[in-house]
Amino acid sequence: MSINNSTRALCLVFATGLLLSLQFVQLSSTASAELPIAVADCRSAADFAKREEAYRANNRGVAFLEQFEPVQAVPEFRKALSTCADTKPAQVNLAIALFYQQDLAGARVAAEKAASAAPEILQTYYLLGLIARNENRIDEALAAFQKVLGADPGDVGANVNVGQIYAQQRNNAEAIKYFRRAYSAEPYNSSAIYNLATALIRNDEREEGQKLIEIFQALRQSGAATNIGQNYLEQGRYAEALVSTGAETELVDQAGVPINFIPSPLTIRSAASVVALTDFDNDGDPDMVQIDPTSRRRLFRNDSGRFVDATAGSGDLARPSTLKANGVISGDINNDLFDDVLIFGDGRPAYLKGDGKGRYTDLSSTLPAVNGPFVTGALVDVDHDGDLDILLIGTSTKLLRNNGD
Repeated sequence: MSINNSTRALCLVFATGLLLSLQFVQLSSTASAELPIAVADCRSAADFAKREEAYRANNRGVAFLEQFEPVQAVPEFRKALSTCADTKPAQVNLAIALFYQQDLAGARVAAEKAASAAPEILQTYYLLGLIARNENRIDEALAAFQKVLGADPGDVGANVNVGQIYAQQRNNAEAIKYFRRAYSAEPYNSSAIYNLATALIRNDEREEGQKLIEIFQALRQSGAATNIGQNYLEQGRYAEALVSTGAETELVDQAGVPINFIPSPLTIRSAASVVALTDFDNDGDPDMVQIDPTSRRRLFRNDSGRFVDATAGSGDLARPSTLKANGVISGDINNDLFDDVLIFGDGRPAYLKGDGKGRYTDLSSTLPAVNGPFVTGALVDVDHDGDLDILLIGTSTKLLRNNGD
């Protein structure tokens, strides 16, 4: 099998990169492998402040990692765990920081502890796979990466790592399968493309492999490629630290916000009175319209939860009426952004247009001549033309379509 110069050069780059990935320097440090002394878990309501402090320390550690300072990150994660030993993100992140600090022994101890405490977090298995691969424990590395792929089959980092292991073992057919997954998930990832191309060429699938080499070269020249590298934020999404958003269940006060209802001076004594909530003054809180059995209409303004009679300045709403009301509803009937009122009952419905300041104008004459009795009603845009139509139900059903006029 012949290989042209560009392919030969790229193969050399691949082989060199693969070799470097296996020469991760391990620092021997017994002290650094030690984990914080276990403290009580912060599970009670009284531990809320401690949990917050633990998550703050965790986020400080993440910030150091993102500045490529794992040595400074490690103490922050240890502080989080000494504050609350059950802070799962800090357990995982400590292992990640030790790994990037090149303390493989300490990272392995921390990652195994995190995997035991938080088996649902895939970062632990991915990290154990990276550590095992760097220590040439290939079967353990494969098993760890396969746990990640079992939960996230499309993960680029795990697929590339597994594919590279099979490529090292000259199992090109199996390597191709995993590189294809990575390429499919992230078609701009140069590591996935190049590794797939190389495996295809080695498997005598030269035509497809050569096309991918050309795609790889063009992508690298464009500067738009991503890759699986050796630095933090380059080794895959599951090699990145977990940051707290503040929305974690343990950081949310389960007691909630106390709500107290206070008595209102408004008392509606008759069960035959009808009421509707309406924001007549356009201040964002619900006010109220009330019509009693004598057909007297009243308007109440909501002042911080207390209702104050505002009938005096309500215009036509306050005028005497002979309509015995069975119901009252509110909505912006004329699309002027202010709530209007519709009253229905035994006679002709009353339509009162609001001005957004608590004053109403009687526009009942603009409604079609329909008479009750109506016992219920609704404002709804039945024809989806952007304005509210009127549905009235009683001994007969009437639909009054709003044409905007």
